[in-house]
Amino acid sequence: MTDTPQAPQTFALRGVVWWGLVITLVGVASGRFVAAPATNRDAGPLDSGYRIDVNRGDADTLQLLPGIGPSIAENVVAWRTEHGPFATPAELENVRMIGPVLRERITPWITFGPSPGPARPENAQSRSGG
Repeated sequence: MTDTPQAPQTFALRGVVWWGLVITLVGVASGRFVAAPATNRDAGPLDSGYRIDVNRGDADTLQLLPGIGPSIAENVVAWRTEHGPFATPAELENVRMIGPVLRERITPWITFGPSPGPARPENAQSRSGG
């Protein structure tokens, strides 16, 4: 037998690949297909050593921390209001929904004393889109 039955399939595949490439190039050139920026879920609120003071930050500010959403941020504020300031990262585990894994994840990004700047940096945005 000959290979002629496969030739139309090969031609069709080449056509699909060709048009896929053309569409992709046109999309990139027009700005429609732009790669999303790489994100690091464990990245802190800001680069270069900024830390969030968990004893001064409001709920929106606390949401800048990796893994902290609105519910956990409100829990931190409520616990702090009821029990007073935190002294160590381990005390954060007393807050509902914060366990050892989350505490370890946010520890590099928090402080418990005077913050080197405002409680919330002017250029920061919350991870919840606000």
